[in-house]
Amino acid sequence: MPVAGSPGAPGEPSVSDGTSHPPGQVQRQGKVYASVGDPTGAHGRKRPARLVSAHFTVGARRTTDVASPRLMMAVSKKLVPSSPVRNLMRRVIRESHRAAQLRDPALLERLSVRVQLLKLPQDPASPLRGPDGRALRPFARRPADGALKRLVRAEIDALLLRLAPRPV
Repeated sequence: MPVAGSPGAPGEPSVSDGTSHPPGQVQRQGKVYASVGDPTGAHGRKRPARLVSAHFTVGARRTTDVASPRLMMAVSKKLVPSSPVRNLMRRVIRESHRAAQLRDPALLERLSVRVQLLKLPQDPASPLRGPDGRALRPFARRPADGALKRLVRAEIDALLLRLAPRPV
């Protein structure tokens, strides 16, 4: 049985077949995958950029049609059961995307952007347990609407800024 961390262990690169792979690619269980830092897939295709923060993930991919870049949002009912709060978050994400378009119109006219909520921001000042001693659901511990707007806007702005290519 292979030891964790050694070649051949589950989730580790397999080198048992003795074949060499191009740099940036790893073989696992007979299949060749791109390594984590490699921007291209196993067949040389570009993988979509994916940026992750504490509460959101932002994915971007180049559009084939310049006339149709999209902003896609995933704010699930499971994480945010209240529709006014879901709509508030979507509105703030749209505002942030529009502001990013004004900052760098050439960048976002070529990219379709997908924003997904991973975890609802929590208010550190709110108690962990309710008056009856049971744990509060994450939605009940969310910040007030004004603070939630500021948190979401700051996080999405930072992620959209990271989409911009670095000057060489």
